[in-house]
Amino acid sequence: SKYGMICIKIIISQIVRNYELNTSMVFEKMNIHAHISTRCVDGYPISIKKIKY
Repeated sequence: SKYGMICIKIIISQIVRNYELNTSMVFEKMNIHAHISTRCVDGYPISIKKIKY
């Protein structure tokens, strides 16, 4: 629904504004499985750090 999509966008924007997202993954070394949507086979190794203003 449209309401659900707006809620998801708000949550993602809050995360992007208030947290620093990092990864040790290099694009050339990603093992990707292409189906209806493209997904990384090995998962998504990310670290999240709160930004202090």
